[in-house]
Amino acid sequence: MTSCAQPSPVSYESGANSPADQLRPPVDAPTSSVRSSAPLTNGIKAISVCALVLLGCLVLFAYTFPGKLKLDTVHAKDFMRKPAVPQFWHRFGPSHLEGVIPGRMKRDEPKKIPEHLDYGPLDEPNCMEYTKVLSALRTQIGSLYAVDVPGEETNFSYAQLSRRPWTEQLKANFLWAVNLHVPNKAQRTAYFEQLMSRQNPVAQLPRFAHAIIFHPPEIREYLVGPMKAPTEIQLLRTLPYQKRPLGTIEYEALVDFLAIQCTQLDSLLQEVYGASYFREVPSAQWRLGSNEGYSTWLSGNGTSRCQTKFDKPNAFGRPHCLMPTFTSPMTTHEAPDRRRMWLRLMHQVIAFIQHPVDIQFYVDHTSVDPNEWFLVQIWFQGHFYKSVGHLMKAWKDRQFRVRYRPFANLYGGDIFGKTGDTLEEINPTSKSSGSKKSSFLGSQWMKNLLGRTKRDTTQTPGQTSEKPSVDNANRLRIKNRHVKYDLWDFHFTVRRDTGLRFYGVYFDGISILAEGGMDETATVYWGWTPFMRHLTSLETMFGVGAMASELAPGLDCPESATYFPVQLVLAGDVGPVEIKHGVCLFESTVDPPGAPVRRHYEFALNPSVEYGLPTVTENDHTNFGFGAPGRALTVRFITSLFNYDYLFDVVFHTTGVMEFAVTPSGHIHVDAFYPWPEPNRFQPVGLVQSSNAFGFLSNTDLLSFVIHHHLFHFKLDVDVIDQRNAFDVVYVYGPLSLNDSQTNLQGPGKTDPSLPPGLWMTKKRVKTEMEARFHTKFEVPAQYLTCAKADQFSRSGPPNLNCVALVNKGAIKTLLSDTHTEAFAWTRHQLSVTRYHDDEPRASSIYNGVDLVDPVVNFTKFSENDESIENADLVLWVTVGNYHLPRHEDLPNTVTSGGKLAFYLTPHNLFRYSPDALQCDRFFTKNKADWIRGSGVDPDCVSQSVPRL
Repeated sequence: MTSCAQPSPVSYESGANSPADQLRPPVDAPTSSVRSSAPLTNGIKAISVCALVLLGCLVLFAYTFPGKLKLDTVHAKDFMRKPAVPQFWHRFGPSHLEGVIPGRMKRDEPKKIPEHLDYGPLDEPNCMEYTKVLSALRTQIGSLYAVDVPGEETNFSYAQLSRRPWTEQLKANFLWAVNLHVPNKAQRTAYFEQLMSRQNPVAQLPRFAHAIIFHPPEIREYLVGPMKAPTEIQLLRTLPYQKRPLGTIEYEALVDFLAIQCTQLDSLLQEVYGASYFREVPSAQWRLGSNEGYSTWLSGNGTSRCQTKFDKPNAFGRPHCLMPTFTSPMTTHEAPDRRRMWLRLMHQVIAFIQHPVDIQFYVDHTSVDPNEWFLVQIWFQGHFYKSVGHLMKAWKDRQFRVRYRPFANLYGGDIFGKTGDTLEEINPTSKSSGSKKSSFLGSQWMKNLLGRTKRDTTQTPGQTSEKPSVDNANRLRIKNRHVKYDLWDFHFTVRRDTGLRFYGVYFDGISILAEGGMDETATVYWGWTPFMRHLTSLETMFGVGAMASELAPGLDCPESATYFPVQLVLAGDVGPVEIKHGVCLFESTVDPPGAPVRRHYEFALNPSVEYGLPTVTENDHTNFGFGAPGRALTVRFITSLFNYDYLFDVVFHTTGVMEFAVTPSGHIHVDAFYPWPEPNRFQPVGLVQSSNAFGFLSNTDLLSFVIHHHLFHFKLDVDVIDQRNAFDVVYVYGPLSLNDSQTNLQGPGKTDPSLPPGLWMTKKRVKTEMEARFHTKFEVPAQYLTCAKADQFSRSGPPNLNCVALVNKGAIKTLLSDTHTEAFAWTRHQLSVTRYHDDEPRASSIYNGVDLVDPVVNFTKFSENDESIENADLVLWVTVGNYHLPRHEDLPNTVTSGGKLAFYLTPHNLFRYSPDALQCDRFFTKNKADWIRGSGVDPDCVSQSVPRL
């Protein structure tokens, strides 16, 4: 990733000397002096000539190979790119005394980026736009802190703010986000229709910014634009400050707050875990805002196990150090007016999320003054304590049995790749109990998490041998994120909050989708510990796009794929950045990989006998083979949301089918497992009848693999032909659908008209929004159709024939209560259909994950007014998900095999034949030998349109 600033180019003002001029002797130099230095002058001339020749060659090379020269990103030091969210691991180490802004380099100018890779009108703000918006906002809000472009630092730069005490930082006006304000649907529709009709010139879409500012005691949202030269600043709304997402400043202050607690607990931590808190004392930002002295927080004997000789350098991390991680949300029914969070400690090693210890802290951080924060509870090995003093007294008085948990490496050998360093035995130190060794010691550490053995990555399963060129006028053309593939035409972008998004999707000139993409994702856990029982995460709060992963060619996508950069403004403490490989696009043969999209074989196996009957002379009707390869274009985006990675694919099939898929991977959460006095003395309580109630137990360590529920919600603004659509449901019935005595009497061959048919279907027109909330229990199969108005396409045939069907292969029935899902009520239905409104852009918001009690966006209200959805502009809200019951095979990562969740938009009576019936690489032969030889694939052919109904 790169950020937006670069060193100022060298320029020469009028009258200034050029490099060549500087090598010449002054024109007024005495002749004698020139003559006396003739040999030197000749040498200088020679050097000058060589320099000029070299300079000319470089200039010629630069102009001859446009786009080939790129600036290498140089950072002042290694740093993580995600401080916009509480990514604590990138800043762990000694307390930060200065606010260092990493060196930043601007990406090449747009003219140096090939046209097919450059940005489009719906992409997030770039560096210049961010600078203009920030400047405009500061005219409205004078003291607004954010990252300045280097070279233009002001008194309100984040670098200035970061050096101040947490108390001042939390009370300051701070820029949280600058996102593109997506133009309204009328503007987008007009723009896409101009493109489809090939109008020239096309009126450009307006580019305004949606800025979010933390402005205590409230959150403010502004509309600013046009971003190129802002002339308008409009306050859109204000929100309670308690609903703000967790940011770097607040999280770093929480880390310091825990440092104070853990300093007092250090002797316990060392004895039980053989480790200390990673930060021996709070940072300078905390100390500057406190009246207490530095020595107040030093551990009793000054021998923190993390900062001493025990902490040996190791490629895996720092196993003697404990660092925190957090839960979300922060406002629940337990304390609806407070801002609280559970934090637990983990060993600071690779796969830290899977190396927790069994101590957790419940912190109230409602106030913007960290000195007013307080510890609500401590959970330690199955017991709750009201304070550090309470726990320490119970421990010293031996009121409970301590269970020692020294570091145990969950992974041995070369599990991540090549390893070099080995982990020395780590023993807890205890004056009273002596050394207690772990049975899981002596395992190897990996040398580098990203280290991989050399392998052949030239082909990916399912990939075609030829890559369609984007440089020729073939079936794939790309310009400014506008893609034309075969009969498909669409725009794509990456939104900071929601990730991959599509706009203006057409197939064979027919409007299919005005907008589509993932809208929210939720992961719900439950376990033995309070940390897991509070862990309900709505991830757009952190930014699905902001957490985008760089894509590795040959691993995440085929090496031959086209890779697109992505520009985002992560947050005010980071500024604009560019992800080099943010999205990939490639053609492949899919569903199943390498197989035909359709085929039929009619050659006789025996030349004299066919189907047990003698063959006849006239056998042209049976002697043939026919098929077509299953080509499709995949657009892929991957986000790394803390411990989980989600692969989002949108696949454009030549059959006119549009596929949306998400596949989870990453590290599973585990619970440190001590819910009762002894593991073999479990006592059933209520509905919890087994020690496996909240997840399978590890066979090698006292860990529980925590059960959890994945849910993904998609917005589909479906416009079939145009915006006047209706919604039909086709139900399929059989005898078992009936509840009467004749249910099991029907069978093949029976013709009794009094008996129910073997199968039959009925179609129902859904008329209102409340009626269009579908919570299927899978007892009656159904097909969902979004249909064009009868007179929109053809005057012949039955009414509402032209439809797009929704086929959901990832539908799941959620088992959560309505109280639990108030902030993500979309989970209650696999499908909801509502009338389109510009003021209902999302079913969630970045604030919903903060407050589960009173969500900013309440999805149930979208349909409560029960508007008509007949001949209306419709939005389909689709939910997919699964229940994940992790087991040992989920280590080290959850595999993608069998994990794909997908749904499809398929044409339904839009065309006379399958849209790929005239596919350019279809294959038909009456010669069996030709069939055996196979068909060739022309990578540059373009399919023809089929007749429409």
